Amino acid sequence: MSIAIMVILCLLLSVILSQIVNPIRRVAFILKDIAEGEGDLRKRLDSNSKDELGELAKWFNVFVEKLQVLITKISKDTELLTVSSKGLEEKSKELFCRSKQVSEKSTNANSEGIKLSQNIKIFVNSADQISGSINNMAAASEEMASASQNVASSIRQWKNLLATSQSIVKENHQ
Repeated sequence: MSIAIMVILCLLLSVILSQIVNPIRRVAFILKDIAEGEGDLRKRLDSNSKDELGELAKWFNVFVEKLQVLITKISKDTELLTVSSKGLEEKSKELFCRSKQVSEKSTNANSEGIKLSQNIKIFVNSADQISGSINNMAAASEEMASASQNVASSIRQWKNLLATSQSIVKENHQ
């Protein structure tokens, strides 16, 4: 009779543990897939359960969503920075050409004095535009650096959470 009770208790314990361990394994599997795969931030954990794992999944999904928004913003900022860089390159070439023209025209200073003055004005305007572009690039770089620090901090937090989840799985598995 006591063996039958022990068998029933073992079966009951096995069912209860599988109810706890299987959802943790699913969470760990999806987190591993995200971490080792392509880093697809569109994947979400099933957060329908009303237990602690459902809560964990819910907040992980919130984190990933914010991370996805942040990375999208960084991507757009990078595109803007690329466009600004190309504009700066064009302005630099234009400035170089204008400088060359100024140099050539300065040799004919007596007859070309009026044209030289106009070219200097163009040169100054181009320099002002380049200065503005450089200021815009610096601001975008600072914003990207701040966003990168936020991403790194969030990743460290989730890495710690994943390690804790794996420890719980190991403890429950043993």
